[in-house]
Parts: sequence; C-alpha cells; structure tokens
Amino acid sequence: MNTIYDRILIPLDGSPLAELTFAHLRRLSLPNQTELHLVGVLETWRYAMSTPDLALTELHAYLRKDLQIYLAQKCQELQQLGYRVQIHQLEGDAALAIINVAKEVHAQLIAMTTHGRSGIRRWTLGSVAERVLHETDLPVLLVREETTAKGPVKRLLVPLDGSLVAEQALIPAAKLAKETGAVLVLLQVVQTLDPTNQRILFQSKAEAESTLNSWVLDGKNYLESVGQRLLQQGIQYESQIRTGDPDRVICATVVDSGTDMVVMGTHGRTGFRRWVYGSVANKVLRGVTCPLLLIRSETEETTAAARLSNVSSV
Repeated sequence: MNTIYDRILIPLDGSPLAELTFAHLRRLSLPNQTELHLVGVLETWRYAMSTPDLALTELHAYLRKDLQIYLAQKCQELQQLGYRVQIHQLEGDAALAIINVAKEVHAQLIAMTTHGRSGIRRWTLGSVAERVLHETDLPVLLVREETTAKGPVKRLLVPLDGSLVAEQALIPAAKLAKETGAVLVLLQVVQTLDPTNQRILFQSKAEAESTLNSWVLDGKNYLESVGQRLLQQGIQYESQIRTGDPDRVICATVVDSGTDMVVMGTHGRTGFRRWVYGSVANKVLRGVTCPLLLIRSETEETTAAARLSNVSSV
C-alpha cells in the first residue's frame, strides 16, 4: 500500500462512543488492507478500593472475558470489511498501554474519541485521550462524541500561523487531500490586540490599525504562496484570512466553511505576531465540531527542510 496511514491504532473502552472513530476513518478512503490495531485495556486498579478480594478476583475474570469477547467481535466486523486487524488486550494504565503498543507495532496514527462513557470496565476516555496526545510523537485523530460522519471528507481546514512548525501540518493534509479529493481550506488568523496592549505597543489608534492592515496583507501573500505550491501538486485549495482570537476564529470557520476535518500542529512559533500554537490546539480540541487531526511539530529550527516545497514527495 502507498497511503498516508497504513497502520492505525484504535483504543476502545467498550462503549459505542469509542467506536465513533470507525466511521470517520472510513471517510478517509482507507484501502481495505489497511492494518488496524484494536487496543483494549483493563484498568484493574479502578476496582480495588471497595471490593472484597474474592469478589475482586471474580470481577477481574469477568471483565477480562467480557473485553476479550468485545474485541473479538469488533475484529471480526472490521475483517469482514477487508481490513487487516490485530487485537491487543492489556491490563494497567490505559494511556501508557496505548502509547507502548503504538511503538511496538510502529503505528503511524492513533485514532480515538475524546470522551467515552465511564463506569464498570470503561475508561474516562477524555483524560486518556489528553494524556496520549501529550505523550506521543505520533499524529492523533481525535473525534468528539458530538460529531457525526456525513459522507466522504470534502473539505480539510488547515490553520497556519506563518511558522515552519505550523506548516508541517500541510504535509499530511496535502496527502489526505490527494487520497480523498478534498479541498484544503488554508486559514490564517491575525490576532487582534485589546486596547491596553494597543496603547503599550503603538503610539496611536491609527498606527495600530495600519499595522493590523499590514499583517493582513502579509497573511494574504503568505497564503497565496502556499496555495501556489499546492496547485503545482494538483491539490485544490481555498484561502481565508480573518482577525480575532485564533481558537475562536478556527472553530467559527469550521462551521462557516463546512469543514469535515481540521489538520493542525500542536505547537507553533510564539512571538508578537504568532499564536501560542499548542494552547490554540488545546482550545480548538474543546470547541471544534468535527474531527481534529493533530500533528506533533518539532522546533522551528529543526523543521526548515520540511517546508511545503517537500509536498512533491506525497
């Protein structure tokens, strides 16, 4: 296979919410022979406090069997769709187990929901997803429980702050666009300043407005440059430049532009005109209404060679 993600790890806690990732992965036009690794983790320590030893042993045995049956059922369902599926049933810390299995099988993507039902045999998937996101170097596809899968992916939103780090998200986004035929929506948000900061940084309101207009023009030129490189690779794009708070604008643009998925880096270059990209990604995760593909970015200095000119390799 020659697809962007040939080996995908999918954590499952036994709840229907955790299975939402299946529908969204199918929207990415994955080949039938894509390798899926289903991970189920029994966190036995959750039941140790208030249960007698004998009852606890019986409970653990029941939960192990229950998880085994559940994973086998999901494995069979996915195999019938043509996927290659492996099951990993473990005990211990869920987030740590997910990360370790991902390393062992050389997974290229972790796909999971950000919340799941808590209760017997179930994780609190929100906290697990957050830990995985912060501790893994792999791309992570996060699906909120409120999202619905509606047909193929047609529009991918890529927020950019002008840094090489943020631009790394363009590489997988461009590959996904090629594989799905989706349009890339390039978004740059020029962050506005509150009156206090305007008075500190500028001598007059007119100077502040002039500077903001200059930033908007720079942003338009930057997005046009990025777009031309995409066109050279046969990838359709649209560009938007907006002003405001980055996280709020990104979430609003998802709705306004009919976005099917957001692809963005988890860190970006900070500075007067740049977003604190990690914090923006965290806020977007909590407010976005579609799946979010987060790409772990390196530092600006180590990613100069990864600029979009390398998209020719997709």
